[in-house]
Amino acid sequence: MENVLSDICDVIRPMRPSYKLTDMNAFFQSWCSTVRTEARFVGANFVYWLDDDLPTIFIDPLLIRQALWHIL
Repeated sequence: MENVLSDICDVIRPMRPSYKLTDMNAFFQSWCSTVRTEARFVGANFVYWLDDDLPTIFIDPLLIRQALWHIL
């Protein structure tokens, strides 16, 4: 519920990006693990494959996570 309310608030008031150097393998591993858990609650199976050599880049992890949830 907290995440849903946070997302609603983020739409209402623009967020300022907070860029951080992020290991994309760790980022996607964490995000996909969360999605897999959520998918099980609705009876779905979430399968993913990650390249072992994803770069480390500057992103705002919260904004990217939010964007990925909206896409999904």
